[in-house]
Amino acid sequence: MTSTTPDTRSAPPKAPEQSKRPAVSLRPTKGPSKRSNLFRHRRRGVQILIAALLIAAPFIDLLRFDLVDGVLVLFGMRLGLGTDLWVVYAIVLLGLLWIFGGALIHGRFWCGWICPQTLMSEWATLLETKVRGKSPKKRKHKGRIALYAGTILLASAAIGASTVTYFLTPAQRLAPPLPAWIGFGVMTGLVLANLFFLRHNFCLRACPYGVLLQLVQDPKTLKVELDESERELCISCKACERACFMDVNVRDPDRRFENACLICGLCIDACENVLSRRGGESIIHLRFKQGTKGWPRWLGKIGISDFRRLGLVVVTLAVAGTIGLMLAARTDIDATLTARFDEHAAREPGRTERVYRLAVTNRTQEPARFTLEAGGLEGIRVKEPADVEIAPESEARIRVVLAVPHSDAVKPGAHTIVVRLVGPDKTVAKELTARFFVSAEKQR
Repeated sequence: MTSTTPDTRSAPPKAPEQSKRPAVSLRPTKGPSKRSNLFRHRRRGVQILIAALLIAAPFIDLLRFDLVDGVLVLFGMRLGLGTDLWVVYAIVLLGLLWIFGGALIHGRFWCGWICPQTLMSEWATLLETKVRGKSPKKRKHKGRIALYAGTILLASAAIGASTVTYFLTPAQRLAPPLPAWIGFGVMTGLVLANLFFLRHNFCLRACPYGVLLQLVQDPKTLKVELDESERELCISCKACERACFMDVNVRDPDRRFENACLICGLCIDACENVLSRRGGESIIHLRFKQGTKGWPRWLGKIGISDFRRLGLVVVTLAVAGTIGLMLAARTDIDATLTARFDEHAAREPGRTERVYRLAVTNRTQEPARFTLEAGGLEGIRVKEPADVEIAPESEARIRVVLAVPHSDAVKPGAHTIVVRLVGPDKTVAKELTARFFVSAEKQR
């Protein structure tokens, strides 16, 4: 009788699955994918937007330093370095946290997408290629050299002028003072030397942000990499190497030049353009390494993959929230009244006098004038001064003497008093409270 049991002895073993990606054919099968040059287009759009903002910022009061009045103009708000010192300090602290956090979490993403140095370097390289050409004969042509040098000079002057406007008031733009002309000359010379000789070499050898990156980044920092599990799909076309303007070989398994990568994504586009025509897709990726086991995956996807990064983000958000509260609490006129019990006024019979320190901040661009009025205690009045004036965008500290006549209605002890700053239109700009101490000696 014949057995019906299937014979499996000759069946070949099933090959293990090497990759979830489809095999890449060496023969073109279709055109480029919809993701063709995705990083190039998005990055160019971001760079154009950043360049436009940098040029327009001082003119629309997005960011400007008014050196004449000692004022930082930020998003239309005028922050005096004396009157709003704590707000300015908090903004500087927020900027430092953002720079440190960006270096730790996003690596050189700033360099490749936002940094003006990268944009200038790429533009100068492109201009040199277009004007002077690639062949040695064209590059030595005197007319091409003159056109290229003249264009670089004009661009350097434009960048120098744009930089100087950050430190000028609107009235000074049409008639800059002598220091502005000196700054324009120095800045133009620096930019000219940068575009002629440095360019991307500055990013590699002199950039302070690059030094910070080497100190703080770790394997979880955002990187462009070729996954080892997909290396077998690489066809060694070297398109990724040709696309990189920093001469980084992303296929190098030892990652010897990883710190030079600006995370521009051009190598990803190059790989996508080649493999999409062969039935595949890019095997080079822009990714964060996931956190430890049990760490929330959604946090890891945005680069917050450990407690160090989470703590840095929390502190940054806390500082930003504090700045928001400080700005919301700002008023055009701010004042404080502090009793100076260690300082005595001249004694006069029949009255008690106390000395106070009035600190008034004027955040407007016009002089502020006030009349001081006192209340809250029978017979109290402002002995000196009756009127005060504070210059625009400044802070004044004024010695104020309050006097109370002796009477049976004024009991010894501490009393709450009110001092009002009354404007020329009889409106109360500020009302302050303080303590007025009446000693028992006045009864004698």
